[in-house]
Amino acid sequence: MMNSRPLALHPAEMKRRINWILLGKWITIGLVAGAAIMVVSYARHVDWHAVFNALRSYAAPQIAIAAALTAASFMLYSCFDLFGRHYIGHTLPSWRVMLITSISYAFNLTLGSILGAAGIRLRLYQQQGVKAMDVARIIAISVAINWLGYAAVAGVLFAADKVRLPTAWDVAPTTLPLIGWALIATVAIYLVATLVFGDRNFTLGGRRMCLPKASTALLELVLAAGNWMLMGAVFYWLLQQRISYPLTLAVVMVSSVAGIVSRIPGGIGVLEAVSISILAPQLTEAKVLAGVLAYRAIYYLSPLLLATLGYLTLETLDRRREASS
Repeated sequence: MMNSRPLALHPAEMKRRINWILLGKWITIGLVAGAAIMVVSYARHVDWHAVFNALRSYAAPQIAIAAALTAASFMLYSCFDLFGRHYIGHTLPSWRVMLITSISYAFNLTLGSILGAAGIRLRLYQQQGVKAMDVARIIAISVAINWLGYAAVAGVLFAADKVRLPTAWDVAPTTLPLIGWALIATVAIYLVATLVFGDRNFTLGGRRMCLPKASTALLELVLAAGNWMLMGAVFYWLLQQRISYPLTLAVVMVSSVAGIVSRIPGGIGVLEAVSISILAPQLTEAKVLAGVLAYRAIYYLSPLLLATLGYLTLETLDRRREASS
């Protein structure tokens, strides 16, 4: 993706940005509180006995395959920061970069981008001597790669008209296909731009940019799209293949955007609501919730536990290194 060097901000502009950040934090707190109230209210009407029975129906091989798909997804995502290393030019070894990326990704999924994508990455990279501005550029590149893959997968999925949103959402049937074609066009324009202007420096809106070579952009696209498809595959497998893969993948794509719009860390309640709204007509609510809970446990909570251990281990090793130097 594009590599940029932002110009210095005026103090007044910096103050305005800080005020907006503080406002955003309070909005997020309010949304999380509201979501918690709605989740508790909804949970009172759920047949939890049926949900737990559905959860107990999972066999060990099913869990193992879902875990393997999750590991593959994290492995692909951990490659994103390697492109940032290439653009920035820092010399951290690949294993360290991939470990930092996967740890921050796990925190990002559950606790939000401020702590995960930004805070954890900043801390772990700065411990290795990478400057804060370079970390910001690495994060921007990684985020851009991730959403490039989203645009490609969602574009094809929506343009193929494989998704039928609930009528209660009051969305015209042609909306998703139009969005899909717009996303496909965006990806195509970007790839053509890298083919024509790739590996050249230019200035856009006061920022110095550099598009990657077309071959690099295509590799970014393949990795990012593969990661999104693996996320859908994990959910599909945990729904025990009772719902078609395209529809299951669509739920993941729609809920991801809905979670960002809602600003609720981890999309708590959002994935559940979207899954039930789209899948409940084809599957019982208990089985849908069981699939969502299993998905959260395997794709969100288990990696978060491992990431926490990994983060504490890196912190300990770095402190020992500093003490001995």
